[in-house]
Amino acid sequence: MLAAIIAFCLYKTVPEVRSQMKSAEIQNHVTTLITANKEDTSYPFSARSWQALHDENTDFRGYLMFQSGLIEEPVVQSFDNEDYLHKAFDGEYDGAGTVFLDSRASLDSKNLTLYGHYVYYDSNSRFTPLEKLMDQEGYEDNQSVFLFLEGEVRTYLVSSVLFITEDEAEYYDYSCPDMTEFEYRDWISYVNMKNLIDPVAGKVNEKDRLLTLQTCKKWDPSQRILVICREISRLPY
Repeated sequence: MLAAIIAFCLYKTVPEVRSQMKSAEIQNHVTTLITANKEDTSYPFSARSWQALHDENTDFRGYLMFQSGLIEEPVVQSFDNEDYLHKAFDGEYDGAGTVFLDSRASLDSKNLTLYGHYVYYDSNSRFTPLEKLMDQEGYEDNQSVFLFLEGEVRTYLVSSVLFITEDEAEYYDYSCPDMTEFEYRDWISYVNMKNLIDPVAGKVNEKDRLLTLQTCKKWDPSQRILVICREISRLPY
């Protein structure tokens, strides 16, 4: 019996350990590429960094970075939203997957949605740290977000943090990149009503261009955490 229990524990644990090691290996490699290609700019990311990551993976679209350092992740986009669920940046298997942009979106879309796993065995991996934003103090410490694209950095401010259930998600297609005017107005109203934080820089409104970050709610697969960020600038870098 003891041997069976040990075997089962190893069966459950070994894949997680391997995924954690794989994730750490990829993140170290990405960080090395960014540092090695750093240019003399005011940003911790450069055009050479973008090109180096794109040379590694042509699905690479940008680099997501919280100013506080809470999250730093490469962002990819594929032909559907299943491709990178369990695939590392280098194309090999990784249970934690890679942060990815909704397959329907273009970078000109008014609403960009990025998906990242909640990784139970690593509190710093992928979008796991987003849960810290549900607390007002945690939100205020981590409200500035950069998205480095090819030759352009977009700056966002976190304005809403909320839970959404599966039933609510069926009604609000919140990841739709280009909603109708009515859908957008309806969604913005819902976001502000469900907001768990008091946004320092103000609520989102119908004129805002949004960046939505999605991950799972811990121990509750029927709900998702959404972090809604409003765009405040676009600049070359």
